[in-house]
Amino acid sequence: MVQFQKEVLKREDELLPMFVEDTENSGYTNSLGNYKFIFEFVVLEYGFAFWQWQYTNCTQIPDTTASNEDLFEHLKKGSSFSYFSDQDIAANLPFIYQAYSQMGYYGYDISYFKDLLKEVKEPTSRIFLPKDLNPEFDCCIMQNINTWIQKHGNNMIFIYGEIDAWSATAIELTGETNSIKMIKTGGNHRTRINSFNETDRAIIIETLEAWLD
Repeated sequence: MVQFQKEVLKREDELLPMFVEDTENSGYTNSLGNYKFIFEFVVLEYGFAFWQWQYTNCTQIPDTTASNEDLFEHLKKGSSFSYFSDQDIAANLPFIYQAYSQMGYYGYDISYFKDLLKEVKEPTSRIFLPKDLNPEFDCCIMQNINTWIQKHGNNMIFIYGEIDAWSATAIELTGETNSIKMIKTGGNHRTRINSFNETDRAIIIETLEAWLD
């Protein structure tokens, strides 16, 4: 995965025109920075988005001898080109604000890419927030929510995809309530009740029916 990202950055001059054309054809606009800046963020996001969404898999990652076209198409499949667009940022702004004020947000390890990044020197998700928004982070909110869930959060089913990067912060139930946690083996951020096998799906449905009686 890292080798793929490095190869894409090495070929930035060749792949950037393809990125610009694709972005413009899709109708996305970018106010965060120039196209090189956005492109480099897309490459960094690939490492997280790959596991979050799993629109591609490890066997499909092109090697360093792949054509520009193959590298580009895989990058597009693994890391959404719209994520840093004005359109997506506007839609995600409430979440972004809450992430900065209450939940926290992930970052990027650029130790492998420092010598290849031309525009993004200190990547931060702060770029998503308008300059006039300066939320103060309160770490107590999530701690209080976790405490309440553990002691009073009955009749809840927590659903996770096993390989989803966000599942790293999954709830750890202590057994003080009747709530249950279901993890879809090999699942990602798109995991829903219908994603589970017949046995696990039956557990979820039977649990819900019991609570509704």
